[in-house]
Amino acid sequence: MKTQRTSGTDMLGSLLNSRRDIEDCGRETSEGFKHWARECRKYIKRSCKVLKFSIGHYYWDVFVEGKNAQVWYISISDVRYFPDSPIIYRTAKNSKNYSGLSFGANRQVSAGQLTQVLQGL
Repeated sequence: MKTQRTSGTDMLGSLLNSRRDIEDCGRETSEGFKHWARECRKYIKRSCKVLKFSIGHYYWDVFVEGKNAQVWYISISDVRYFPDSPIIYRTAKNSKNYSGLSFGANRQVSAGQLTQVLQGL
């Protein structure tokens, strides 16, 4: 999969919207997905400090640090089965707080709005 170049400021939104084009290689994670996830990480780094970025089997999640040193958790669902699902984000206690229990409630954002959300964290 090739990354599309887009004019304007929301390259991350365009990149995220291209997730439905990622090839599924079954039990092996495709090189196309791995490249796509690394590109997502690159654009997230432009908006905030990345504490931990993890690439899973057709999904990724990231812990970022926002203003006032607040940690945020962001997660994208399996792109093979949920290509149009919203992106989940919430406050986190630290970069190991996946559950968010008793700390941050899940919020949802569309791919096209993630850059704006990251800049406001």
